[in-house]
Amino acid sequence: MNRIILLLLVTSVAFWTSCSKDEELVAITGNVAPPDETIEEVVVSNYIQKTYIALLGRKPVETEQESSIAQLKAANLSHSSREAFVANVLSSNEAEYHESEFTRMTSEYLNGLDSADFASDKAILEFAITLTTNPLEIALYEHEIMRLDILIGLEARLKSKSVNIVESHQILVDNFEYDQINMGTENFVVSLFQNFCHRYPTVYELTEGKNMVDGKSALLFAKEGKSKSELISIFFNHAEYFEGEVRTNFLRFLYREPTNDEIALLAPKYQQDQKYEDLLKYILTLDEYVGIK
Repeated sequence: MNRIILLLLVTSVAFWTSCSKDEELVAITGNVAPPDETIEEVVVSNYIQKTYIALLGRKPVETEQESSIAQLKAANLSHSSREAFVANVLSSNEAEYHESEFTRMTSEYLNGLDSADFASDKAILEFAITLTTNPLEIALYEHEIMRLDILIGLEARLKSKSVNIVESHQILVDNFEYDQINMGTENFVVSLFQNFCHRYPTVYELTEGKNMVDGKSALLFAKEGKSKSELISIFFNHAEYFEGEVRTNFLRFLYREPTNDEIALLAPKYQQDQKYEDLLKYILTLDEYVGIK
């Protein structure tokens, strides 16, 4: 019996000693870990469709979807691959992108009016000129026709890249249609702050803005002006407008306000280079937008 017990003890010690040796870690130099294949294809597919809809207003066709999936899956949806993907969507579909942006902006700021509406109102103003001999009335109608012509040509200028988004916003608020929607000096000033700064103007800003539109010398954002065109120039060159654009696009794509750090990072850069597409690329390549955070 004692020999049997002893044999069992020896066997047990040998077993545990063997296990202990097996658990020792051995470092192997030059070993490369396999790529992380944790990103599911449905995540990649959804990201592609969201991005096409966001930038072009449509879903990708089958060939676009397949090539984009292959590109992003090969890099496991890395941030650099997302940047390349968004850049490719923009560069390969420039005309569609600018048309989509034009439609979005007219929907937001001109109540969905389109080129046919602009042309119709221009024809009405041209007819009105034939009904008067008053030089002041003729000058007024001609001025409105000139502003409508600039608005009518905006989509083509966007496509040719002869104007950027900041300049487009100035055109969109300086025309007959915008004035009809926001009638009166006060409504015009209020609309600028609400549409682009997401707030109501202060009493001082409203008073000074109205004075400037009405041709009186006034100060807005510490800049002097005495006309509507000068007010527009001052407003769309101020830091708060660019902060407002960052807020607009975070709300548009992420359904939330940007943090103070995000505004501090993005608004000054956008104000300096005025590259709207870079702002979009930043947001559309975030983990949060992709859906992996």
